[in-house]
Amino acid sequence: MTAQETSQTKGNILVVDDTLTNLHLLSKTLSLEGYRIHSARSGSQALAIARADIPDLILLDVMMPTISGENVVEIVDKILKPRPKILFYSNRSSSELRELSRNSGVEGYVCKVDGPANLVKQVKLALGI
Repeated sequence: MTAQETSQTKGNILVVDDTLTNLHLLSKTLSLEGYRIHSARSGSQALAIARADIPDLILLDVMMPTISGENVVEIVDKILKPRPKILFYSNRSSSELRELSRNSGVEGYVCKVDGPANLVKQVKLALGI
């Protein structure tokens, strides 16, 4: 990333969702807010991308095939130093996500039904912006 790109972006976010429509929507929403976005459609792809360029934040779908969001967090905790901040993203209820987030040690969660304004708000909170 060049010095000019760094000054123009708010942070580097890895968006992970196995549903292509969600991935595009999340990426577009956050890139319009000034974030640099990398995207992955699986847990294994997310881990490879994160190893190559540690993001400031991982927005992580909880329910994915092969490697779940919870398993991705466990692996990230072991392999990435410094560990990026992580927000879970799911259709689960907010009470389920709150408990899952607390048990997994992630910074928070976003319910898919809450819309883009809440997504942006939660990302800013997680990044301390």
